[in-house]
Amino acid sequence: MVHLSIQQVGKTYDDGTEALSSVSFDVNKGEGVVLLGHNGSGKSTLFRCINGIENTSSGKILYNGQPIHDLSKKEIREVRKNIGMVFQQFHLVGNLSVFQNVLFGGLGKSPSSISVFGPFAKQEMRMKALECLDRVGLIHVSKKRADSLSGGQQQRVAIARMLMQEPELVLADEPIASLDPSAGKEVMDLLWSVVKERGMTVICTLHQPEIALQYAERIIGLHKGRFVLDQQTSQLDDTRFEWLYEKNLKNLSKEVISVD
Repeated sequence: MVHLSIQQVGKTYDDGTEALSSVSFDVNKGEGVVLLGHNGSGKSTLFRCINGIENTSSGKILYNGQPIHDLSKKEIREVRKNIGMVFQQFHLVGNLSVFQNVLFGGLGKSPSSISVFGPFAKQEMRMKALECLDRVGLIHVSKKRADSLSGGQQQRVAIARMLMQEPELVLADEPIASLDPSAGKEVMDLLWSVVKERGMTVICTLHQPEIALQYAERIIGLHKGRFVLDQQTSQLDDTRFEWLYEKNLKNLSKEVISVD
């Protein structure tokens, strides 16, 4: 079942910069996909278009068959409730507790914003937040300020916050870029295990082919806003990605580049 369909998506900014050009691919429900590409390849722009933060200049994005950018603002907000985000810089509220940051994950599905603040949150929500923290192994630091934790711990809090949201689709934008290799592996192990056990679809942007091969079922490559690679990881190894990171990829046709 197709969960997300990217159909000939283009994005050109007001200054003439073309960030995406005719990008097309489908992601099936429950699939784990990694988007690879260097800085400026269009990965983050594509994410912003998927979650409705930015409009596409051309093409369509369908989420569960719905064209996202044909929806009203209210309808887009409803779609976003089912799209969880994990960011490179964590996006936690540093001066609040770890527990409170996880509670914020329930904001989209709560009747009011006040209902996700610790003193006012219902017992059911409080228990759910603690369960999410337990799943990421951080229940023992629930009362600490978020900014007192290490980078790896903060990203695990961000994953717990995402779990609190109960999304169907997870967009993880360079989730380990600001972590050391050891912490990065822990975060990727955790992220991939929780999305798989809960049947979520995940699309993760990375720079590192060797890491992508360890986790993804499928790898999609972008180069200067163009869709240039789509392969199952079983058909790839990290020595076959060098061309994807060349600054001036020559002879790039309109077809997806084959690595066979």
